[in-house]
Amino acid sequence: MLSNESVLAAWAVFKNAKKMNLLASIRRDFPELVSMPDERVFEFGGRFVSDHQSKAGGFLEGHVEKSFTVPFQKQVCINKDGVVIDRKGGKPWKILDIVFGTPVVGTHVSNYAVLSLKTTSRERASQDDDWSRRHPPKLFLYGTLSDDYPQPDKFGESETRKLVCATPKKSDGRAFKLGFGDIEAEVMRP
Repeated sequence: MLSNESVLAAWAVFKNAKKMNLLASIRRDFPELVSMPDERVFEFGGRFVSDHQSKAGGFLEGHVEKSFTVPFQKQVCINKDGVVIDRKGGKPWKILDIVFGTPVVGTHVSNYAVLSLKTTSRERASQDDDWSRRHPPKLFLYGTLSDDYPQPDKFGESETRKLVCATPKKSDGRAFKLGFGDIEAEVMRP
């Protein structure tokens, strides 16, 4: 009989089997890890992935930020109402990569243009959907290096919601075919 408990139990069995298969594969491909305890192998792998992802995102943000001549603030916190909050003033609901202008605590995100950056989209494009649709900024730019960005209709492309891509898809269906060099001009539009 299907129940929460049966689904959770089956999920636990599936996750464990997947983990053990991965471990066997890693040890087969890297025999020098055979003597390392299981949890240490996974700790090592997790650390590698985490470090790789955080450094890549940090690089992209830093590289893009260096080119701007317009005022902006990085890592701006908003609450569940879309209001800019002080990072020290409590747990933020969302931390925005780049907010153009001079965001003031207590103002709404709808007063600003916002740039979200991802080295690759994969499933992460949806991370911005909740807050950016619930509390739309004046302009929302989603920038990615890869061609795995969402389809324009799924993304909700519009005059105030645009995809910025370093590697456009071969059949690029975007209405606004923006690259990274177009960001500042988009932000400066009236």
